[in-house]
Parts: sequence; C-alpha cells; structure tokens
Amino acid sequence: MRLAVVLLAAALSAAVPAGAQVAGAFGNPPAGTPAEQIDFWFERLAETTDEAEGRAIGDRIQNLWLASGGATAALLMRRAAAAAEAGEFTAALDVLDGLIALQPTLAEVWHQRAIVHFQMGDLEAVVADVRQLLQYEPRHFAALSGLGQTFYRAGDATRALAAVRASLAINPHQPGTKEFEAELEAELNRTI
Repeated sequence: MRLAVVLLAAALSAAVPAGAQVAGAFGNPPAGTPAEQIDFWFERLAETTDEAEGRAIGDRIQNLWLASGGATAALLMRRAAAAAEAGEFTAALDVLDGLIALQPTLAEVWHQRAIVHFQMGDLEAVVADVRQLLQYEPRHFAALSGLGQTFYRAGDATRALAAVRASLAINPHQPGTKEFEAELEAELNRTI
C-alpha cells in the first residue's frame, strides 16, 4: 500500500521536464504535432535499456500528453490539479468537465479527472475515466499504473496486478512501479 501512495504522488505531480541528455542520446523529436512527438519518444522508450534515460523519456511523454491539447488546455489542467490539491474537488471537476466538453478526445484530461476521482475515493469513476482515455491513448502507462492503484484500493489485487503489468509492458522505467508489482505478487502468493 505504501508504494501505491508513492506512485499516486508521482502521478499527481507535474511531470519533470526531461533533460537535454535525452534528446542528445536519441536525436531530436520531429517538429510536428504533439502526437508525432509522442510517437517519436515511444519509439525511443522501446529502444532504451538505461533506467535513467527511460525515466526521462517517460517524463517527456507525460509532458507532451499534458501539452497535447494546447496551452489553454494545459493551463486548465494545471489549475484543476491545484484546486484538487487544495481539496477543492468540485472546482477541479468543473474545470475538467468543461475541458472535456471542448476536447472530448484529449486523453490527458480524462487522466487528470481520474486522478481527482481517485483523490475523492470515487473508484468507479476512476475506472470509467481510464477506460475512456484508453480509447484515445492506449499507451497511457501512467493511467494504467493508476488503474492498478485503484483496483488495489478496491481490494482487487488480481486486477491491480494485471493493470500494473500492462503499464510496465509499455514503460518498464516508472519509479516504484516494479516494486508495486512485486508487492502485489507477494500479496497474491500469500493468499494462495
């Protein structure tokens, strides 16, 4: 459970900008759309075996997801996150619901709403939001990891482990996620 809280804290914080060494190691991303840049970084993520580079690339992808709806959408998502951190969940949801009305295919807004629902303890809403976002971005490793935390909080370690493994299959370089997987495996082995 301790690792689940650490993972959630990482998901709630804004992604750390990836360092210049990542671009230098793998070349520069295309100057195209955020979607093209995300694809570029996913290709690099699949190629790297270095843990630090993998984490930096994962951070870069998360930053691009946040920016993929444009500057206004990114600002609104940051404001919603700040409201949620202050315990103003209704205000956070109002902002995110408004953004969803404007950009319903923006995967990251669904992820941000799932995070707010998790903070509120509305686990059914988290699952619904993650299912929606996976229609638009099936590689969203952070959402899959969060889904694992949600299932774990709901008492379903089997589904939690499946979600965490799906997340790690996409990005094996997520801080704390391998440890959470091991914790879930140990728990399930104790119950057999």
